[in-house]
Amino acid sequence: MRIEVGLSQRELAAKMSSKVDQSTVSNWESGKTEMTSAQLLDLFLIFGKDMVAMYFGFLNNAEKESDTKKEQEEKES
Repeated sequence: MRIEVGLSQRELAAKMSSKVDQSTVSNWESGKTEMTSAQLLDLFLIFGKDMVAMYFGFLNNAEKESDTKKEQEEKES
């Protein structure tokens, strides 16, 4: 979504009311860390999306990425 609207990780971090930096956004996108509910709310407000639809879409994408990551790790083992 960030890329679709033409924002860099740094620009997104600067728009958030929660104090985050570029590396935090990177960690979310790579699945290294999870965002807090306040940070998630910031994203909803920034992107102007319907909160419920975005939340469930976000979970669906995270689950797909997690499954793909597990499959890759199993193949490497």
